[in-house]
Amino acid sequence: MYCEEERFREVRELAPRCFNPVAHAHHYLVMASRHSVRHIKSGRITLKRYLYAIRALLAAQWAIERQSPVPMAFSELCDAQLDKNLRPPIERLVEVKTQGLEGDRQEAIPLLDEWICCMETGLKERICGLTVPNKVAWMT
Repeated sequence: MYCEEERFREVRELAPRCFNPVAHAHHYLVMASRHSVRHIKSGRITLKRYLYAIRALLAAQWAIERQSPVPMAFSELCDAQLDKNLRPPIERLVEVKTQGLEGDRQEAIPLLDEWICCMETGLKERICGLTVPNKVAWMT
């Protein structure tokens, strides 16, 4: 059983008011780009980089669409936002990762490569339409 200190509860309650979807979306898009674009173009990518890129894109999408802090659990992001046609190849990647083979290079997965590139482009365009929320008084 875990006990939560009162001051941590106060911080957790304040956090959503301080959330900046623009900053979070940019952060996750940079992560996705770092883990995907140049590696996808090479035609060989590690399982780990695929999963990092997918998680980062789903997190950016969450920040833009829900304008709330992104959940940590990859499964929660997938369940909430992933198209059904992408689930099988991603589930296979997760399965291989659990076997400890995440650093192995593998052949490109065209369906995922196309999705990653399209999502990255689309999310970058959507960020332009976001506005930075009003800051909490102590943040000014």
